[in-house]
Amino acid sequence: MNENLYELNAVGVCYRHYSLWRKSKHNIWALRDLSFSIRRGETVGIIGRNGAGKTTILRLLAGILECDSGRLSCSAKVVTMLSIGAGFDNYLTGRENIGLNGRLLGMHGAQIRTLENSIVEMSGLGGAVDMPVRTYSTGMRARLGFSIAYHADPEVLLLDENLGVGDAVFQAESSRLIREKLASRQQTAVIVSHSIPLIREMCSRVIWLESGTMKKIGDAEEVTREYLDHVRPR
Repeated sequence: MNENLYELNAVGVCYRHYSLWRKSKHNIWALRDLSFSIRRGETVGIIGRNGAGKTTILRLLAGILECDSGRLSCSAKVVTMLSIGAGFDNYLTGRENIGLNGRLLGMHGAQIRTLENSIVEMSGLGGAVDMPVRTYSTGMRARLGFSIAYHADPEVLLLDENLGVGDAVFQAESSRLIREKLASRQQTAVIVSHSIPLIREMCSRVIWLESGTMKKIGDAEEVTREYLDHVRPR
């Protein structure tokens, strides 16, 4: 059995920029000529300066974007925490949105019913779960979205920058839960972060991006050390 859940071969992503003032258009390559694979059970970190293309990779892996050149194949169920709570219906209750959002994340009805109480408990919403989502604060929506995504039990988890959502207490709890899930080494994950200590703690391999191209890929300690040596003079 092929243990590669993702395979990218010379992948590129191009944004088209149109200028009405200049009446012109030109292409901006956010990613160019990327080739790597992600194996089952490994946690891969993505580092680089702002604008290097880190979030674009996550959107590509999530299926939000399509590649404009090269080929990407994915043989896994993916859950992204890039837009937690995306797809919520503001006029449905939190409980009803557990069913709706759970199905969007690939969960089936019986699974949702079994996990519903655990999702509500993790979210900390209490009785508010039976109120319309339009009455929720941003933090309440984030906590519910995180709880649903966490219980979806994906083969690949995509995380962008901040592992914590909601208030300070829930941020600490959600970060702890993610760390425990990744520490089992049974969960495949891709993490984008500027926190080198976090990347070293959680990741077995690291991809270093520079202006949309891959500068280096390899052992987390080695790649992050070279990256820090590169950016410190700047």
